[in-house]
Amino acid sequence: TKACYAPLSKVASMKNSLQRTKTTMVLTGIASLVIGFFLFSNPTGVALFATSLFGGVLAIAGVMTLIGYARARDQASQADLLIGLIELVFGAILWTWPAMFVSWLVVLIGVFILFTGIGDLVEARAVAALGAPTAAATLMAVLTIVFGFVVMGAPFAFVGVMFAIAGCGLVFNGVTEIVAAFKK
Repeated sequence: TKACYAPLSKVASMKNSLQRTKTTMVLTGIASLVIGFFLFSNPTGVALFATSLFGGVLAIAGVMTLIGYARARDQASQADLLIGLIELVFGAILWTWPAMFVSWLVVLIGVFILFTGIGDLVEARAVAALGAPTAAATLMAVLTIVFGFVVMGAPFAFVGVMFAIAGCGLVFNGVTEIVAAFKK
């Protein structure tokens, strides 16, 4: 008789598992919606908050590393001291001046875009030397160079754009997670 009830217990187990999966998908979707909404509604503020929070955590990690070094100084290496100091100083800078870090990060992205455009322009000129038509490639390279300068010139505008796009993506993900949960 135990063999007769075994398939029923497996079905019940599968139903419980499916219900947990649906619940997880709905909760993930809601979390994604909430985070996405905050990213979309205040992208620069979220970038600054996240950078500051990361800096605070890194500074605390630096303090803990230094305490660990001080407690076991005879067994610890000088690298532990150096790592603790770097964590503390870099974390304090991020915590105190998050805008500086965020803007420099975007400026570096702008520099990358600029050099990509310059490389594209060099490629277009090399292909033109072989006699191939390159008007479109040259135009795209010049536009990439201009875009690189624009990004470097207005980093906070692009922080907002990047985080707003990420927010839209999270909102979309949240909606699809919730819809998928109810379709199962």
